[in-house]
Amino acid sequence: MSIVKIPIIDNEGRVLGSDCLVEYEGEVCPYVTIDSEIGKRLVGYEIIKRDLEDCLFILESIKNGVTNEQVLINALWESFITKYGRCFSDANRGAMY
Repeated sequence: MSIVKIPIIDNEGRVLGSDCLVEYEGEVCPYVTIDSEIGKRLVGYEIIKRDLEDCLFILESIKNGVTNEQVLINALWESFITKYGRCFSDANRGAMY
């Protein structure tokens, strides 16, 4: 499985953004674009879920002694605090409403 980044181009050839498609065994997986309030909430909750999964991985890495370098341990803690705090910020919740 791989993710393919596809540019979104207007009629004049300008790149407006990009879309990501998932490929599995050489075929693009079918998908449906959801552009509704409940869809936006789902995306917001999915972002929070991923951030919390990352937080769990960071804490497990620190607990298991992934490194003895204090500067790297401090960087992991800062990353944890940032990701965890982002779950409760208005910017993240704004994607849900």
